[in-house]
Amino acid sequence: MLKTGKLAEVLLIENYHISLPEACVLDYYVAGFWFAKEQNFTLQQISAFFTLLKVMLDNIKEKQFYLVDSIEKFKSLLAGVGVENCSQNGGLECFDVNQAKLITDYFTNSLFQHYKLYQFLFTQDLQEEVVTCELAVEVPPLATVPFPPPLDEGMTEEMWREHVMTPPQSPQPEEQREDEAVSKGEEAESAGFSQPESQTAEDILASVKPEEVKSIVTKVADEILGNFKAEVEARLKERETLLVSKIGKHQTR
Repeated sequence: MLKTGKLAEVLLIENYHISLPEACVLDYYVAGFWFAKEQNFTLQQISAFFTLLKVMLDNIKEKQFYLVDSIEKFKSLLAGVGVENCSQNGGLECFDVNQAKLITDYFTNSLFQHYKLYQFLFTQDLQEEVVTCELAVEVPPLATVPFPPPLDEGMTEEMWREHVMTPPQSPQPEEQREDEAVSKGEEAESAGFSQPESQTAEDILASVKPEEVKSIVTKVADEILGNFKAEVEARLKERETLLVSKIGKHQTR
């Protein structure tokens, strides 16, 4: 079995994968080879037939013959076939008359019938067309909300946001901060000392007794830690309730 790549290597046709003229030339020789095999030509006849294929193709590619000139050249090459001691010998005496008729039919149906196509292929420069296609790619926006941690317990995102995720601290309004400052000042006055506007921080600390400082610090710490403790206990209670409900569901299953 003949491989196309092997024949291209023998004929020195290297760019038949990307060049249309070279691909057509390779197809021209491959079709000729299979015709010769179907007719059971001998090695000498195959060699002579390939010589005829090359001469006829060069008449179009190199010499740029018209169709009439190529037919006259073809007749001259077949001259002397089946005639002994012919003075006008074309060099194809290895074929008989019947084989010469088959060869004539082959070239008529393959080369001469498509002669203008071969002329156009080898005489006109092919224009390369570059086809482009613009694609609009949509990029998803960046996430503004942090993604939840891995849901090791199979918890849904809604339940995680409702019971586990720490809510973001909302900024306090200006009026609320002022009210807190005023309330802290009132608490300090009720504790037994006031802050005159003309006094410095050193004077204030010097006038405060250690017992008063201790009571103020204790009171503020109790308020802060008390709120934090209540919040922690509430979250632990919610967590405990959630786990108990899960355990109950598993037990019912």
